[in-house]
Amino acid sequence: MSYRSDKIDGSNFVKSACYRNIRFYICCVHQLLKENYTVRDLNNHFKIDPLKQLEGAAECLELVEVDLENDQGWSQATANCTYVLHVASLFPIVTHESVISTAVDGTLRVLRAAASNSSLKKVVVTSSCAALNDTKFKLTVINSALVGPLLYNVQGMSIDIIRRFLNNEIPAVPAVQFGLIDLPDIAQAQARAMREPRSDGLRILLSYQPSFWFLDIANVLRDEFSSQGYSIPRITVPYPIAWLYSLFSNKTKR
Repeated sequence: MSYRSDKIDGSNFVKSACYRNIRFYICCVHQLLKENYTVRDLNNHFKIDPLKQLEGAAECLELVEVDLENDQGWSQATANCTYVLHVASLFPIVTHESVISTAVDGTLRVLRAAASNSSLKKVVVTSSCAALNDTKFKLTVINSALVGPLLYNVQGMSIDIIRRFLNNEIPAVPAVQFGLIDLPDIAQAQARAMREPRSDGLRILLSYQPSFWFLDIANVLRDEFSSQGYSIPRITVPYPIAWLYSLFSNKTKR
């Protein structure tokens, strides 16, 4: 769906969203149309004609087509949307594995399309009460960043960045910043989250300190290792340029 432009405080304020599988939510769509949303949906005439008869549909109802079982069309369906309301939830009397697979895969397609849309602010997923079951475990998610130091001679992605700088595999420093986390701190956080009931259902961001630019890391490496013959880049390039370079450089894109 997408709002029509409204004047707020003398400036254009455009809101938009995408509403999936509207046919079960005519009342909800009616409310959105009254609030000047432009609603996107497409199905057979028997199912969409009631929507077209709603007040405001002629100006605000835009029809697009997507399939929960197909990857095609999702990026276009959510393009320029500010919100996505995913309401295509099946409610079978008897749950089949294929129904669960369609629901999960379809929701993932919606979320992937939303993640690729720079204008999107929020996704609302309407599921089914049938999806609520008591589980035998609780879940805590810990969000990390660049980690170190090595505890053994196996290089992960975080250390590989340092290795590439030292081996002069990165000719310029990408204008990118990351949080840095000490590996023992991550281990302690995981152990505490495992035992602490208050962490149940939470996502925990470990890197609370200010992020470091890659140039900051390169400067530290240069001060430490330039006397040993290592050549660390000094030039910073915008991330889009570094990304394009990685497409043609085997060393960078690995």
